Amino acid sequence: AQPTLAGEEPQSNGGITAYARAVFHEALRTAAADPSHVITVADLLRAALKDPTGGAHRTLEALGVSASRIVLNR
Repeated sequence: AQPTLAGEEPQSNGGITAYARAVFHEALRTAAADPSHVITVADLLRAALKDPTGGAHRTLEALGVSASRIVLNR
């Protein structure tokens, strides 16, 4: 597994990075508000975009796209 953030080392046991775990946790936390909701790739992307230090957020901002507006337009 490759590091998600610069300087973050992959787990020695082949597990996911701390950043990826945080993204999964945020998507799960958001979905928990609606018991019938199933977590989708869109939920994971929204969770990743919420973190201004993450690559997805920084890439969109560098391209002149507001990651915050994308997260809000659910």
